[in-house]
Amino acid sequence: PPASYFLASSRYQIEEADRAFYENMANCRHGLFEFQKIRGDDVFIRDLFTGEKILIQKSPIQIGFSREEIFDARLFLDDGKYQFTRAFAFHPVDATDYILDEIKKVERADFVLQDILMLRLLKMRYKYEQYRHLKLEDVYTNERKVRF
Repeated sequence: PPASYFLASSRYQIEEADRAFYENMANCRHGLFEFQKIRGDDVFIRDLFTGEKILIQKSPIQIGFSREEIFDARLFLDDGKYQFTRAFAFHPVDATDYILDEIKKVERADFVLQDILMLRLLKMRYKYEQYRHLKLEDVYTNERKVRF
């Protein structure tokens, strides 16, 4: 991540008070998640690779979640509590079964295969958004109907 480069580079000076923030950003958690519920200001989500339930306390982002959609997001620790970054990618509801099947193939694999899957799914999502005339099944597939 850029934050790792920033920390490792001698070209940049980091105030000691800011170091923890950059270290947390360098160690952010990227994953595919399922929305569970909102209670007060807290958002409950589930990591689809590990099954772990995660609490985002006092989340400023509470709008736009749907139980049916799988979303790609990055989480970072702030004072020992997970927070969302501002970047989300919501996959179409109709792609849920395909995505869950693909997750099963790599859930016990190393993080590299999971990252490859997340990148492939992001490409599919953007391809589907870009080419609205295509059927979802022609984009969210392992067949070479649409090249990525």
